[in-house]
Amino acid sequence: MTTPPDTRIVFTLAGLDEGGTEKQLLLLAQALTRRGNECLVAPLDGSGPIGRQLSAAGITVHDLGFRRRGSAIGQLLLLARAAIRLWRLLRRVRPDVLQAYLPLPNLVGSVVARLAGVPQIITNRRGIGMHQKRHPLWAPFDRLANGASHRIVANSKAVREDTMERDRPDETKLSVIYNAMPDIDISAVESSRVAMRRSLGIEDDEIAIVCVGNLYAYKGHMDMVHAMARLKDQKKRYRLYLVGDDRGERQALLNLISAQELGQMVTLLGARSDVPDVLGAMDIFALPSHEEGFSNALLEAMLVGLPVIATNVGGNPEALEGGGLGILVPCYSPEALAQAVRQMGENLPDAARRASEQAHHIRAKYSVNQMVAAYLRLYDARQ
Repeated sequence: MTTPPDTRIVFTLAGLDEGGTEKQLLLLAQALTRRGNECLVAPLDGSGPIGRQLSAAGITVHDLGFRRRGSAIGQLLLLARAAIRLWRLLRRVRPDVLQAYLPLPNLVGSVVARLAGVPQIITNRRGIGMHQKRHPLWAPFDRLANGASHRIVANSKAVREDTMERDRPDETKLSVIYNAMPDIDISAVESSRVAMRRSLGIEDDEIAIVCVGNLYAYKGHMDMVHAMARLKDQKKRYRLYLVGDDRGERQALLNLISAQELGQMVTLLGARSDVPDVLGAMDIFALPSHEEGFSNALLEAMLVGLPVIATNVGGNPEALEGGGLGILVPCYSPEALAQAVRQMGENLPDAARRASEQAHHIRAKYSVNQMVAAYLRLYDARQ
């Protein structure tokens, strides 16, 4: 006789690319499955490499068939079909929980789950709501999703406060559950440092800085390149590496690098599958974002013991505990970024030692077990 699962959860999200939200869902679903729960993932767009990793963990993926291409009317028809497919899935599997991530899946998932009679509906807010400024018509849809949800999870206190200020949902629905960091073999990362620096062309007397994040305008990569222009004539030699897939900014960045004659100082590495090893080869991590919910890349850099610089936005001050775990700078300020790099570069051995000591704190505070336990408590709070 088959033992029934402790809890059956259907997750829905936009897609399965290797972004921060997708990786967090993968960590959570894998850990829940190991604990005897049944997880099904129903992305609007089921293409993407995370799907293979979910399947390898024994987690079923139901592609709802939405694609962001073609005409606006065509996309709306695909979205309507995806909503019907999700309703049919929920009626068939009768989950205990529907959990959605990000604005469009939050809307579709919460409304459809209400119609399907799912007893616990959880939506996730993963970032500061700047999408409402970029798309003002989206605000009522966020509020509709909030109203249809039984619980709303923010991944930082800053996101929770932003959600309250913008949308005014029922405050009792809101919880904060921080992102988790996967287990990283720190000894393997450290042992690969010399080889990775050599492969990236980093000389022994150079200070290597890395930014990890897909190339969106709001990630502030242009500010970081302008900061490097201010570091050209320093006694110390600095190199900047940008890790991330192109989301519309690559050519503009290349044009700026050329115009500032920074070809020997700035390198675009594209998307990488070996980010921990790349981080281990670096000396400083920089996060120049203009907006941020709670950065996985920032936590991962701290986890491997890198000294960090981050803009004072969103959840960054929480991650750096008010600046005690790194340097906070204003956003949109290449000069502040350059000054922070100089400050850290002048005292790099001390900064590296402190960062290495702080890595133990990051491992404990942002463990997968902590995140899973928080979600299980939420699942048990039945309506």
